[in-house]
Amino acid sequence: MTLHILWPRSGRDHSVEEQAVAAVDPRIVCEFGRGFDQVTDEQWRRCHAIVGVAPPVEYLPKLERCRVVVKTAVGFDDVDIKAYGKLGIPVCNCPDYGTREVADHAIALMMTLVKGIAFHDEELRADPVRHWRPALNPYGRRLADCTFGVVGLGRIGTATIRRAAAFDMDCVFYDPYQPSGVELALGVRRVHSMAELMGQCDVVSVHTPLNDETRGLMGAEAFAAAGEARAANPDKWGVIVINTARGPIVDLDALQDAMRDGTVLAAGLDVLPEEPANVDAPLIPEFGAVITQAATVVGSGVKVDGHDPPLDGLEKTRGLRFLIAPSGLKTHVGLLAAPAYDDDAPQLGDEGVDERVVRPVRPCDVAAFVVSHGDAAAFVGDAKAFVRSSSDRVAKARAPFGVLYAK
Repeated sequence: MTLHILWPRSGRDHSVEEQAVAAVDPRIVCEFGRGFDQVTDEQWRRCHAIVGVAPPVEYLPKLERCRVVVKTAVGFDDVDIKAYGKLGIPVCNCPDYGTREVADHAIALMMTLVKGIAFHDEELRADPVRHWRPALNPYGRRLADCTFGVVGLGRIGTATIRRAAAFDMDCVFYDPYQPSGVELALGVRRVHSMAELMGQCDVVSVHTPLNDETRGLMGAEAFAAAGEARAANPDKWGVIVINTARGPIVDLDALQDAMRDGTVLAAGLDVLPEEPANVDAPLIPEFGAVITQAATVVGSGVKVDGHDPPLDGLEKTRGLRFLIAPSGLKTHVGLLAAPAYDDDAPQLGDEGVDERVVRPVRPCDVAAFVVSHGDAAAFVGDAKAFVRSSSDRVAKARAPFGVLYAK
């Protein structure tokens, strides 16, 4: 019997998958699509397994032989588990995917803010003489004097808190589902409520899955607890919020209010509730945004599905990254689009793509779009026009987890 494995949303290079499948059974047929709407009805009908992104429910009636769906990522909040269950199709994930890389990225966001890396880079690019102010660090603090909090002590949360401990930070976590004693095994502290965590932390890093319980978990109530602690201690700085989990876990409206009153000093957001970014969301124009593409889970030394990625491996990764800080401290706003995922990605020479604001970097055809303005509001207006002029191509650079699909 010939088995058919379908990758409905794949890149251009299928060699890794084909080699891996051939090593298991050369009779297995691999089929690849460039999008759900590009898969034929016959491919849906005859596939026995689906790998990659789980198809939306409207495609499920076409699955006549499918026995399993394997999502090549950790989270499954975007999968209608009940709909697949009714069809008797099990859905699997890859729970150890990107554990260390996402933890690294969370710490990188913290370091970028605490050490003023992005701030000084932007200031010195604008005026390397007048802005030479080594003592100015709007978010600077000694890490060994800071308390680092983790929301959700799963695989990634654990990897992150271990990294923070290496900086001699006082580490604490909130996770009601972890068994008693895990804090003793890790040598960290434990609290039993979000309010208790927010009331004592200088940096809070979010690492929970997205579900009904965690949606908006980092919201008005959590920020209020941080605000009360700051009011009781006038010397306490605002908290820095890091989110590398899922965008909807952080309530952006509540975050905006907390940044206005100083409860939140700065935020490093790897994910947003709406992706690509909704430039009409109040948080984006009110606070200067540095939007950068960061290969959270794919890098030069990272193995993907057990294989070393090729030199152009970043072509298989797409995502938008955000660092948000008060606009009064920002004179430069940048947008760095994701690596080219398909032939429709914006490239130099495309109609509507200005050579002055597009520059290819690295051999994986990463396209960078950089727009400089004196204020964030002006950037937002140009960003809207730029996205429209590039049709929907920039909008395709989106990723709920940090990687939409990686082989």
